[in-house]
Amino acid sequence: MKTTNKTFKALKNILFILILSMITLNATCTKKNLSVCVTDAKKAYKLGDYEKTINLLELPCQSKHGATCGLIGAIYRDGMGEVSKDKVKAFSYMKIACDGSYPKSCMDMGILYQAEGKIDDALKSYAKGCKKKDVGSCYNLASLYYLGEGIPKMPEKAKDFYKKACELGDTKQACQRYEQLSGIKKESEVEKFSSQCKEKDGVACHNLSALYYDGKGVKQSYKKAIELDTLACIYQYAMGCKNVALSYLNGKHIKKDTQKAMDFFKAAGSLGEGTSFFNAGNMYQYGKGVKKDLEAAKEMYVSGCLKKDMPSCVKLGYFIEKGITEKPDGKKAAWLYKTACEHKEQKGCSNMAFLYYEGKVVEQDPLKAKIYFEKACTLGDEVGCKYSKAIKVLKTKNGKSKASS
Repeated sequence: MKTTNKTFKALKNILFILILSMITLNATCTKKNLSVCVTDAKKAYKLGDYEKTINLLELPCQSKHGATCGLIGAIYRDGMGEVSKDKVKAFSYMKIACDGSYPKSCMDMGILYQAEGKIDDALKSYAKGCKKKDVGSCYNLASLYYLGEGIPKMPEKAKDFYKKACELGDTKQACQRYEQLSGIKKESEVEKFSSQCKEKDGVACHNLSALYYDGKGVKQSYKKAIELDTLACIYQYAMGCKNVALSYLNGKHIKKDTQKAMDFFKAAGSLGEGTSFFNAGNMYQYGKGVKKDLEAAKEMYVSGCLKKDMPSCVKLGYFIEKGITEKPDGKKAAWLYKTACEHKEQKGCSNMAFLYYEGKVVEQDPLKAKIYFEKACTLGDEVGCKYSKAIKVLKTKNGKSKASS
């Protein structure tokens, strides 16, 4: 069913409103704008300005955003950049985080206590973090009881806490220690995923599919792999849907069926896998196994862009720039290209560069064109590399730049 013009215009308006939320708007760090504080702090941290990071995180920390207190504590603990080491402040901020919503700081405090030989305090910190389901705290607590560092060895307690760390998602070590202390024979990945898949766990079905596809621990069977990914899709796991879609699209290990490919791509997209909307859009745009339908292609790119798939945003920008299916709108296209480029999508950068190079949609600016071509080149776009080298920017008498190639 085709979307009516009225419905599509409404959808288009919703798109641009929602995409705005993907970009942080210029705002000041205040109690009412704590997200701005955190965003600015992340930028300062990446730039190595740790004093500014602390200043920006103070308000969120006071408002009981535990992770921000934890980061301040870690900066004081390690003495980063111009910020001197300060154990008192480190403990103070870590305690706020540990008592609040960031149990990882309980583990950090425990490590500091353990380094100072304060084993009882370390035990208390690890126990508090473990109770709040911090996997590292559980593991360190178990290791203290297992190794008997400063306390008597307690294998039973160690086993209990290794088990908890394992259940919370710790990697192999905790699970292996628990199995070792319990005398349990390790369950194979095939047995584990098979059991979980029977409980309608889509991720487990997908993982089991991968084992059958590669023949790891089981006899290789592409048919079984596709069946399991189909189950994963039914159990609402997007990557299962996408894998089945690609199999049908390419006719790989199964009879080619483009309609089924389209159905599975749409299912994957509806579960949050934005690249699947991009694939569906390409099928409609170029008539790959389905009837060519530019309106439907654009709808798919809209959906993909809303799922923050940047190639979809670039495709949507191209449709809007060229006026495919509706009146062209260069400014909206430029905004989409720029957004995609900021999210490291090479085609977004090169398309934005061409807009500045040609000067038909935005004011011609060879310097900005060169900058965007260089960004595209850095991200692996060969066209961007070619143009960034070819363009030479010259200054005119009035101070403006012009291109020379």
